[in-house]
Amino acid sequence: MAHRLWLLGVLLALGTLLTITPQAPAQAQADGVNWLSLVPFENAPDGAPIADSLLDLRFSADAGAVWAYGDVRSGRYNAPYPLPCPTFGGPCAFVVTGNGFAWLGETPGVGRIDMLDPSVTTFGAGFSTAEPITVSAYSADGTVLGAQTVAPNLATGRLDPATLTAPAGRTIAYVLIRGAANSWIMDDLFIGGGPELPPRPLDPPAPLPTERAAEPAFVTVVQRAAPNLTAVPDSTVRLTIEVVNRGRGAARDAVLTLALNPDLLVLLNADFSHPHAWVSELTPSEVTIRTGTLPANTGLTIILELYVQPTAPLDAPLGGALQARWFDAAQGGISTANRTLLVAGTTNTATATLPLTVTPTAQPDTVTITAAFFAPLEPVGLWYDHGTGTVTALATLRAAADGRIDLPLDQSDLPLGGFFVAEGHWSGMRGVGTLTDKPES
Repeated sequence: MAHRLWLLGVLLALGTLLTITPQAPAQAQADGVNWLSLVPFENAPDGAPIADSLLDLRFSADAGAVWAYGDVRSGRYNAPYPLPCPTFGGPCAFVVTGNGFAWLGETPGVGRIDMLDPSVTTFGAGFSTAEPITVSAYSADGTVLGAQTVAPNLATGRLDPATLTAPAGRTIAYVLIRGAANSWIMDDLFIGGGPELPPRPLDPPAPLPTERAAEPAFVTVVQRAAPNLTAVPDSTVRLTIEVVNRGRGAARDAVLTLALNPDLLVLLNADFSHPHAWVSELTPSEVTIRTGTLPANTGLTIILELYVQPTAPLDAPLGGALQARWFDAAQGGISTANRTLLVAGTTNTATATLPLTVTPTAQPDTVTITAAFFAPLEPVGLWYDHGTGTVTALATLRAAADGRIDLPLDQSDLPLGGFFVAEGHWSGMRGVGTLTDKPES
C-alpha cells in the first residue's frame, strides 16, 4: 500500500478473520459528563472488520471502503509505536497509542460512525494523517452540528485530536470522516453525554513506577577518505562512513544523505557491515542510505568506492556534505559529519595527522589552536607533546556545530620544540601543530 501506510503484502480476506468479542463501553462520570465509551482499538486481529463489533457504535463507509482494525505488531504498517518501525524506504510516519488503531483499509472512502446511544453529545478521537481530514458531527435529521479539520502530522510522534460537542439541547447521531486519499488512521475514540466537555483523553498516561520514559537516540556520523589529502583524477577513493547511536534509546532508522559533485565524483560501489542497511536512492548529485534499526550503543560501517572523474581540476574539493537524520521514540534528530580535506591532485597522498593551526594572540603567553575537520559536537582531547617522551594534558572540549575547535590557550609553561595534538573521540581525526616561536610576554 505504497500510497498510504505502506502495507506489506495483501490484507487478509476479511471473511476468514477471527470473530471479535465486542469491547464493553467504559462507563464513568467526569466533570458532569457521562462517558459512554472509550475505545482504544486494542486486542483485535489485524485487518478484521469493525462494523458492529463495538457496543454503542456502528462503523460503515461508502465507495466500498471497510473499517478495519490495525495492529502495528503485525509489522505491516509504517507506524513506529511501540516497536521499531519496519524499513519501508521512507521515514516512520504514523502514530498509535499502544498497538491497535482503526482505518478504512485499502479502499478510499468516507468513514461513518453512528451513535447507537441517543444521549451522545460529545465525540472525540485522535488522528495520525498524511493529508488534511475533516471530522463532522450530524444530528439525526442530517443537520451539521460541528466540524473540525486535522492538519497533516506525519513523523511528529503525536496523535492530533478532533473533539466535537453538540449545541445545548442537541445530540450527535453520526460522524463523518473525510480525506481525499484515505491516508489517515484513528485511535482513542470516545463518546460522552452531558453538558460539558470531558477532559482530553489523548494525553499519554503517567508512567508506572517501573516504567521508563522513552529514551532518545543520538546518532553521530563521521567520514574518512583514503587517500585523505589528494587524489589523482581517473582513480578511486575509498570513503569509510561510521554511524554510531550514542543515545540511551534505539533509533528506528537513520537516513544518511551524502552530496556528490557529478563533475568530480561517481559512486561505484557500497558495502555495509549491517545487513539491513542499503542505498535507498542514488542520483548523480546525491546518495541516500538507510541504516535500519540502530539499538543504543551500536554502530554501522559503510564503505563507498568513489571514482574521481578524469576531468576533475586540480585542487577541486572532492569531499561532500554528509548528514544523518534519525527517528526514535522521542523526537528524533539531525546530525552532520566532519568534512574531508581531500582535493584533486597530481599524486595520491595520505597522512596520519592533519594540520592544526597554532596562532599567537595579542594576549601575552597565549596561542589559539584552530582546526575544522572534527565531527560536529564531538569531544576533542588536546595535549602537548614535549618531544622528549613527556606529554602534558591540556583540555577536552566540544567541537562546534561546524566541526571547528578554536581555543585560546595559555602556554607559558610549555617549552619550545614540542607540538600540540588534538584528537576527536568519535572521528579519530588527529591534528598536529607546532609552536615554533614563543608568544611575547
